[in-house]
Amino acid sequence: LAAFYSAKAFKAPVQAYDPQLAKRGAELHEEHCDKCHSAGGSDPQDDAAILAGQWKPYLRATLKFVPTGEHLVPPMMERRIVDFSAEEINQLLDYYASQQD
Repeated sequence: LAAFYSAKAFKAPVQAYDPQLAKRGAELHEEHCDKCHSAGGSDPQDDAAILAGQWKPYLRATLKFVPTGEHLVPPMMERRIVDFSAEEINQLLDYYASQQD
């Protein structure tokens, strides 16, 4: 089953986002996330997960468990996530949601 789904190309869903939040989120991504999640978080060749176009509720739920240790991520990402405010998380989520192509 995993092989079947992993062979499928990722298709970003159409979802609502705030353009102003997305603009600030793009700046945060460039400053803090692009080293591992290149091309705005959309490069499937990265070792890191695709962030661009992911459902906002999925990303929010995933990020919520980083500080508790229930979702393991590299130490550098963990340090960044715990330092982001709720507003910055929302900005990042809207940036990733804005990438619907």
